[in-house]
Amino acid sequence: MLTDLPLRVLVVGSDDPVLFRALVEELCMQDRLRFEAPSSDVLLFYAAADLSVGPSLEDSFGLPILEAMACGLPVIASANAGASEMMRDGETGFILADPQDHVQVAHLIRRAYSDPTLRQGVGEAASRYVLANCGWDENAEKPSRFVESALRQSSKN
Repeated sequence: MLTDLPLRVLVVGSDDPVLFRALVEELCMQDRLRFEAPSSDVLLFYAAADLSVGPSLEDSFGLPILEAMACGLPVIASANAGASEMMRDGETGFILADPQDHVQVAHLIRRAYSDPTLRQGVGEAASRYVLANCGWDENAEKPSRFVESALRQSSKN
């Protein structure tokens, strides 16, 4: 559905690329697709990307979503990923209601590709959001506030 766009796909993961060879050939993507093993230096992958697409079927949180957002990438994420709850659809990312709906995935990729201003704006808003709400200080402070509140409530009862 996106063969008319000059897209390149970078797949990062530990799965054996040989398992996907027949599908890659069937889709004629040999020259447009690259498999890379995971690395501790994930910033290299984000720096090479213009868009992050993660249509996971289930994901309790999805740290790569927040990593990509922090790096200023617009993200297309599954509603099944916990991190999608931290996104505002169309503002700080794009949320796939059904990650198996390839038409919606293609539509969102085309939308992001065809509108560089939207892509940049969403990426910048995503980065600002993550930096303001997902830093170490905030992550340490929120559970502390929750426990303190629970203790106060418990002492009242």
